[in-house]
Amino acid sequence: MEIRDRANVEAQNELTRTTPVMNMVTAERLLLEAKGILDGLGVKFFLRQGTCLGAVRNKAFIPWDDDLDLGVILGFNGFTEESIEPVLVGFRKSGYYVAKPESSNNVICSSAMKDNIRIDLLFHRVIAEQIYHWPGIWFPVKLFHP
Repeated sequence: MEIRDRANVEAQNELTRTTPVMNMVTAERLLLEAKGILDGLGVKFFLRQGTCLGAVRNKAFIPWDDDLDLGVILGFNGFTEESIEPVLVGFRKSGYYVAKPESSNNVICSSAMKDNIRIDLLFHRVIAEQIYHWPGIWFPVKLFHP
């Protein structure tokens, strides 16, 4: 592991442990930047968790939120597991530290970090016409069609 990568891993672990509140101006910039990366690759995504709640309820970020949450559904719009790596490369090329993806039965997750803000990236598998959301909630996939 390179020294720079080790420093980024340590920084991400520290952010996860201490969960500082996001700088809202920086969060907005990074969300728009993430949208540009994903749009540029033709990836349809959605806001999840606190990022979605804040957008719907507050029309803004939740003031005490500590990360940005984005989701992509595997199998939608031609997006496959093989499509994940180009997304991660796109974030790396834009100056993000990107964590190695981890896979479970329900999701493949990664995170991208820049300017002390983490973007949680979840790539959801469709299982029995549903997708899984932490902490143990299943949503009908039909809710995510345009």
